[in-house]
Amino acid sequence: MYTALNDKGKIVHAADVKNNQKGGPAYDSEHFKCPGCGNEVYVRGGSIYVKAHFAHRIFTSCNGGDGESLKHKEAKLFIKTWLEQSGYNAEIEKVLPKAGKQRADIYVSMQGKKVVLEIQRSFLDEQQFYKRQLLYEKAGYTVIWIGVREENQEVYRKRLSVLDSICFRLFPFMHAFSYNSACRKLQIETAHTQLQGGVFLFQRTLISDTQNPYDCFFSEEVPALQEKISMRIEQEWKKKAAAKRGYPRKNITQAENEVLPYYLNHRLNLNYFPALCHIPVCGFSGIRTSVEVWQSWIIIHYVQKPGEKISLTPLTKAFENQRSFTFLPLAEHRRNLIRRGILNYLLVLAEFGALRRVYPGIFEVIKPLTVKKPLEQLFADDEYVRGKWKLLFRV
Repeated sequence: MYTALNDKGKIVHAADVKNNQKGGPAYDSEHFKCPGCGNEVYVRGGSIYVKAHFAHRIFTSCNGGDGESLKHKEAKLFIKTWLEQSGYNAEIEKVLPKAGKQRADIYVSMQGKKVVLEIQRSFLDEQQFYKRQLLYEKAGYTVIWIGVREENQEVYRKRLSVLDSICFRLFPFMHAFSYNSACRKLQIETAHTQLQGGVFLFQRTLISDTQNPYDCFFSEEVPALQEKISMRIEQEWKKKAAAKRGYPRKNITQAENEVLPYYLNHRLNLNYFPALCHIPVCGFSGIRTSVEVWQSWIIIHYVQKPGEKISLTPLTKAFENQRSFTFLPLAEHRRNLIRRGILNYLLVLAEFGALRRVYPGIFEVIKPLTVKKPLEQLFADDEYVRGKWKLLFRV
């Protein structure tokens, strides 16, 4: 294992002890304990062949005490130490009787809020997740799920899994937290942008150890959009749009079958979707279905007749009830997230003159999209939409 506890119960890393990188009494201590079994451990290795790590001085069957991975335990101890250094009393593995006797990874009271921090690295069954989440919420706990990542990148491109989706928080803005084991820092993930079914681009911003944990977990300030992710969105968007225009759809999904008849009526196939039906939507909505499919569905069913009103609430409900659309499990209510994603898309259509926003949740159709266009025109439309989108949203 790569982490242990010093005489004061603080987390230390084997590489730092070996190289005395940090200095100070925490790393000068001669006695370190295993966080799992409490027995004494010492530093060994540290060569080019063997990475520095802690080993037990006596024979033991300890494997971390409770089956947790080293990364999970490292994240838990890091967050506990950070909370305590900021003056909070953090308790590890606290049993919460009012929440079905669940054992919280970390429990901490922060400015009147009963906060449970759950570090999740391994697969979690959807039913188990919903059960745990509901028990915490009914007992009045604020639950923050924290993922564990090993990549040290500023911009991620990832097909989001169940594990990723449960970490999302909707308010006061769309974000998620994770522990970056590569640099041993907590990070906030924002600007999740869907470019194809289930695949998202997002940025991460490292959180300083000196930042107050409450200000971090309950911040209302949205991290600025980085230039790197702006450029990556444009590159990926162009690449994906060209690919979807150029190859025949061999295996049609249920969601694609929903919109296919609309294109067939115009003697077209799914490669001929309008440019405004493949817009990157910034803000995770939990939708696994491909962008050009669910956006085409909205255009087909709601953006057809000039002067017609679109109400966001019934549109969101109809979208959620579409059996052909697939979604990821979410800690937030699914309908709230879907509503946010659809609203962002309707706002884009309004900027391009297809809709007009009448009230916060009501839009009016101004100009329906023309579907039957030659492929050459659609490629030109793609370039035009990307260029205008960049100007409108400063990407």
